[in-house]
Amino acid sequence: TKDELAERLFAALAAGESAGGDRRGRQSASILVVCKECGRNTNNDRWVFINVDDNPHPLVELRRLLNLALAYNYQDRTFKLVGAGKLAEARAAAERAERYMPDRVDTRALLGFLDYAAGNKPAALAEFRRAQKLDPQFRQLFDGTAEFVPAFKSVLEDRAFLNQLFPGKK
Repeated sequence: TKDELAERLFAALAAGESAGGDRRGRQSASILVVCKECGRNTNNDRWVFINVDDNPHPLVELRRLLNLALAYNYQDRTFKLVGAGKLAEARAAAERAERYMPDRVDTRALLGFLDYAAGNKPAALAEFRRAQKLDPQFRQLFDGTAEFVPAFKSVLEDRAFLNQLFPGKK
């Protein structure tokens, strides 16, 4: 793969497994990727640190955990870029998060907010509607995110847009 290091490491583990794996059997798998100032938490440099122990299918579980870790990393990067006013770069990071968690309401909503902030209301409406289908409580997430992120607050003043998204609601 030509993807990022964590994906290449996973591909190497999967290739090893396909070639016969460890003759002692399967039980655990791990990935650790360290990058200066890349960690989600301010006190570490771990981009990915996942570990599966005592599992009959460790690579399946490792893939699930890798998807979550990378999605959360890209969501974190998205919010940092939004805070820095770099909306186009934030949109690209949010797309990466969506790649790993396509059916998460918060991922879809984030894409919608970024589309709205970029002035692409039709795309924003489409993303928000996808998010609505994923969670009947979407309005709470929508309002909370718009209130919390200064770059997204303007959507709360756009009555015409809100009426399209939430017809018949105030």
